[in-house]
Amino acid sequence: MVRSSPWLDDTWWARISLGLLVLWAWLGYNMLILLAGLQAIPPELAEAAKVDGAGPARIFWHITVPLLRPVLVFCVTLSIIGTFSLFTEPLLLTNGGPANATTTPVLQIWQNTFSFLRVGYSSAMSWVYFAVIVVIALTQYFLVSRRDRYLEVRR
Repeated sequence: MVRSSPWLDDTWWARISLGLLVLWAWLGYNMLILLAGLQAIPPELAEAAKVDGAGPARIFWHITVPLLRPVLVFCVTLSIIGTFSLFTEPLLLTNGGPANATTTPVLQIWQNTFSFLRVGYSSAMSWVYFAVIVVIALTQYFLVSRRDRYLEVRR
């Protein structure tokens, strides 16, 4: 008999454990993408800002962050969609957790399909879940593209 870890038996610590696991899993991926975005920023822009009298904080907030904005939006969008589609981690770590504390929508769809044999209900849940993810992705896209259009008109 396999005995679970004591921190996975408590709802609070099970959620914390799952959150740390997901953070650790996505951290390297996002850092690699952000590093590529940082390397694409021309160093001449920071040098010109220094000549104009800008300090490190002003260079970061007014040059680096705006130029990294598409990369940041990409990372946030993929992280949100990836977090929404968590399945393997909660299944293997806690199987839905103590008192369903770590049950994700995808895990709930899977349990309804294969454990409770409610295929129609699971299909409806899947379509609603798909619609929610599409709405979130489109909202992020339109917020970013609207801001970029504003910057182009303003110049």
